[in-house]
Amino acid sequence: MKILKFLPVLAILLFAGCTRDAEPTPPPQIEPVWTPYIENNGTKMQISFKRGENFGAMKETNATMPLVGSAEFRAPTGERYIVHKIGDMYSLAHGKNNIIINLDTNSPIDPGSKEQMSALQRAKSFKFYEIGTGMVESIVYSAKGHVCEEFLANEPIHVRSVTNYYLKKGGFFASIIDAKFIYKKGAKIENKSFYYEIEDENALKETREFTASESELFLNDVKKQGRLLVVLCGM
Repeated sequence: MKILKFLPVLAILLFAGCTRDAEPTPPPQIEPVWTPYIENNGTKMQISFKRGENFGAMKETNATMPLVGSAEFRAPTGERYIVHKIGDMYSLAHGKNNIIINLDTNSPIDPGSKEQMSALQRAKSFKFYEIGTGMVESIVYSAKGHVCEEFLANEPIHVRSVTNYYLKKGGFFASIIDAKFIYKKGAKIENKSFYYEIEDENALKETREFTASESELFLNDVKKQGRLLVVLCGM
């Protein structure tokens, strides 16, 4: 799988000349690295990541879930792109970078804030991003009432997950899954589809065969999302 690289933030000022009138030269502009992906609503967009040296030192009181960077996406509007920040990324597990968004308020969440997490657990829908080696995943949990309250009461929770997988040879594919969770009863996949953007014909054929035969693998992914919901509702 192709490793997604973070874009470092340049923080060094260069100075031109040694005369008294010399002024600092602004740092060169570095273009973000934009990676195509499928968003949770099924729309193709592009995502970019930023990580600076200062991120690791920020929010020292939240050392168990450090702030490691941020992510933004851009979507085409006519001949231009509009860039939006998705949110700050926190490391909730080793090798994983996560963003949590309260969709009731459309606000990114600091997982180290008890107040924000309490509000999230009272929300009717929220979104979870996971960015790891060779993958970008977004999951939306929603319910008629409060997601966590309904979930813990064994009421059905609707889950839509979109997972983008990046190939070493180039290109990517995405699984788009709608499922229903009932606490202690498990998950049921209600709808599943795939998106492919792979130029190499052999790689495309292999990927299609893989997605057609590995239904159990995707079901296990859905079950993992159920376990994640247990964690989010218990934080």
